[in-house]
Amino acid sequence: MSDEIILSKENQSAGRRASYQQFFQDGFQNKTKQESVAYEQIQINNQKSNQKIVNEFIAHKRIRQDENDNSSQVESSELDSLVDMSQIHNPHEPTSSITIEPVVDKPHITIIDDSTKAQFMIEKLLAISANFLKAAHKSVLNTNSKQGMVDYNNTVELSIKALLMILTKYNRYLNPYLESTICLKVATILFNETLSIELADEYVNKAIDIASRNNIILLKFEAEYLQVKILQSTNMTMVMHYLNEKTMYYQRSGLHEFACLFQFCKVHHLLNTDIISGLNALEMMLQDQPWNNSIQVYKFLFHASQHLHRGSPMQALSDVQVVAPLLATVNIKQLYAMQLVSKFSAYIQCNDIENGNIAMRELSDFVMGEQKHSWKSWKEDGSFDIPIQVTLLQIEYNFTVKWLSSDEFVIMFYYLTGMHLLSEAANGKKKAKKVFERCSQIIEKQLKELTGEISSKRKFDTSQLHKKVIKMKFIKYNIDYYKVWIGFLNSQFKDIKYLNQFMSDFNNGKFKPEEQVVFESLIPKVYYLFAVYYHYMGDLQAAKYHYMKVINLTSGKSQSTFTAQCNEAFNLTFGIVNESIRGCGEFNDLYVYSTFHLLILNQFEIKEISKHMNDKSDEKLKYYHGLNSKLINSLSTCFNPNITSNSFTTNFVSSNQLLVVTYRLVLAIVNDEFSEAKLGKNDSLIQDVTTCITSLQNVTSYPFITNLMNYVIYISATDVQQKNQYFDKCLSVMSNTSGTDNDKTLSIFILKSLEEHFKSTGENERANMAELQRQYFYNTLSDKFKFLMNNIDNA
Repeated sequence: MSDEIILSKENQSAGRRASYQQFFQDGFQNKTKQESVAYEQIQINNQKSNQKIVNEFIAHKRIRQDENDNSSQVESSELDSLVDMSQIHNPHEPTSSITIEPVVDKPHITIIDDSTKAQFMIEKLLAISANFLKAAHKSVLNTNSKQGMVDYNNTVELSIKALLMILTKYNRYLNPYLESTICLKVATILFNETLSIELADEYVNKAIDIASRNNIILLKFEAEYLQVKILQSTNMTMVMHYLNEKTMYYQRSGLHEFACLFQFCKVHHLLNTDIISGLNALEMMLQDQPWNNSIQVYKFLFHASQHLHRGSPMQALSDVQVVAPLLATVNIKQLYAMQLVSKFSAYIQCNDIENGNIAMRELSDFVMGEQKHSWKSWKEDGSFDIPIQVTLLQIEYNFTVKWLSSDEFVIMFYYLTGMHLLSEAANGKKKAKKVFERCSQIIEKQLKELTGEISSKRKFDTSQLHKKVIKMKFIKYNIDYYKVWIGFLNSQFKDIKYLNQFMSDFNNGKFKPEEQVVFESLIPKVYYLFAVYYHYMGDLQAAKYHYMKVINLTSGKSQSTFTAQCNEAFNLTFGIVNESIRGCGEFNDLYVYSTFHLLILNQFEIKEISKHMNDKSDEKLKYYHGLNSKLINSLSTCFNPNITSNSFTTNFVSSNQLLVVTYRLVLAIVNDEFSEAKLGKNDSLIQDVTTCITSLQNVTSYPFITNLMNYVIYISATDVQQKNQYFDKCLSVMSNTSGTDNDKTLSIFILKSLEEHFKSTGENERANMAELQRQYFYNTLSDKFKFLMNNIDNA
């Protein structure tokens, strides 16, 4: 999520009449009655000619207005001379094909001076500029063609020229409020629509200077907030100093609301440049005295979202519980939606299937409710306003948050639902795949509309268009990743072609530069699935290589091409993921999982090398034992964090009981404690396993994990009744002879234990049956076992 202070279009529309009155009231003398009558007559006469004026303006022809029998001419050359458009980096200018809406006349405005034409032209040029910009945004999908891009740029250029014409030709008729406002408008358009950042900086400084000299506080704040964005593009070293200076200034001035908004900006900046400082700043901001319920809700939900990306899902759930009573006092649909999404995501990460099902239904009901009301509270650019009462100024200001559009929110709902249903995919259920396919269909339709393959109407600037396209592609590749994962769970690998194609495109530079830096964050995921694939196939060395690649990429030591500007532009507005602050090391899930797998494979290789020693074995064993120690230390750091008052020192593993049990079982294997005698003495481990399997027994998820834990409890149980209970559960596993290779491997272990059990009780016939069945499973996997043994590094 990303916060921006935006001049609200709704406020501009609703307050435009009052604004024009305010623009002209200071510094002018009253008109005479005769002048007012004459002016009103001009307004009536020109009501019918507005479209003609606009059309002539587009064509750079002469604008002529006869006023009280006096002519005033503005040559097109005057427009061209207002600004060197080469600075704006727009292409050459053919005739525009964009349709401009008629300028709507405003009510009578009282101004000084005998120059009625100045008032008329200022009003017209303001309206013309707004209409040109609006027309450009309505034509944004045309920019997928070269001519459409030219037309878009030309229309934006004319919008700028109209404003610059006011600042040059009619400057002496402007009061400070209007002059500062126009300078800010010019700076905003230049920053958002062109590459002329230095020119935008020039005009925003003019706006700040005029507003400061005349104590126009709100305009000064808005211009300074834009200045932060400009500095992030031109002078990153100055950003923190500027933010600290402005925060302190508004605190000293008693404008605590504006100081808080600069603190939000500071947190966002630090999250993109200095993650630790950013998280500390976020924690400190959470301790501030509450002054607005909506802002307080947003603070905690933003805090929760960061925990979902690199912290503790349990802490995210705690944040969600804090905001629940406050939401009853807030009538902002997006904040309620954020709370539902945060809760659902947290339950997914905690493997809490039952509560996840409840959260999924709540989110589904919300989506249907919003669809029923045609998503009337949602904007196409994904923004929504949080109203803030600025006490000292006695005004209401809208703090604008950029999040998700209604289309993007529906996509996120399907995406999260598919992730939630992944736990059932190992049972052969196809719900997750169907949900992901539906999500992919929506994304494909969105991409076709955004790229102009099918007709659609949109209204935003080109920078948002590019972000939306990248966002859709990013989610699409994530879905491809999970589709492959679903296949892996059922021993189907044909979909790995999607990952191969992605890697081929990435490595061969087929993505645009702005896409490349965003898609880079998907590389560790792809390498992880490659590692799992080779692991499953028994290719020991290839699996180890790719697990190590993932560890290196997620340890925080690798250099990413992500820049703060790229992060701010894309990731904080993605909603679904926030790669800019995704954790490294113990705060990254792929790092933890890859360390697990590499440790298990390394331990297996140590044992096999020890069985067949040669002249090189000692050196290799020394290396592998050293690697084992490093991996064990890494896992120890993950599962025994240094807890402080900062909640972000707690990582995700403490929220996942299944992961904690897995860690303890792996340590038992590495420390040679995974035997019936030794496990039976480890009461705390068996208690954790029993608790974990009990929490999973009412859901149709994780069949392999469930069977494995049943086996662990069986071989470790000392109580006869408990042993017989889990003995029956282990036998039930044997009924599935068509399972995956992992299931068959587990069956071999179970049958080996059963064989020994039957022999010890004198049940030789049952022992023979267990042996035959074990041999059957072993034979079906013999080729894989041979391939695996030949891959051991013992040359």
